[in-house]
Amino acid sequence: MDRIGLRLRKLRNTAGLSQRQLAEKAFGSEKQHARIVKYENAQEIPATETVSKMLGAMGFSWQDLENVSLVSQEAFSPQDTAEMLGISDDDVRRLEELGHLKAIYIGTRPRFAKSEIDRFLDANKGKQLRLYARFPVEKVKGRVSPSQ
Repeated sequence: MDRIGLRLRKLRNTAGLSQRQLAEKAFGSEKQHARIVKYENAQEIPATETVSKMLGAMGFSWQDLENVSLVSQEAFSPQDTAEMLGISDDDVRRLEELGHLKAIYIGTRPRFAKSEIDRFLDANKGKQLRLYARFPVEKVKGRVSPSQ
């Protein structure tokens, strides 16, 4: 059984596109969605050029297509992760930048595995999250204050 259709479906879902939306973006007509249905259901195998168009329309690369099987169903967007942690999207991104929360990247989109979120919560159980200021700070007479 060909798995390319399944991987394309996972990427399409990650991109948040319907089959019709992908058909419009990749082929210029949502009427072409029947092609996508056939590919995703392994009724047809798409040509290399077709896969390239679909990947480009979704903002993904061939490397992303190859790696998609590494991403579990339990991978959450920064927004979903923020809601689970009770913090803002910006704070989730900041935690990822600081290395406190590890992301899996699909293309340029970060996703957070449920196991990573659970690890973070366990490691910080009973602690108040202290996130760094979102604006530059400077020392003024021995104090730290926002720069203007």
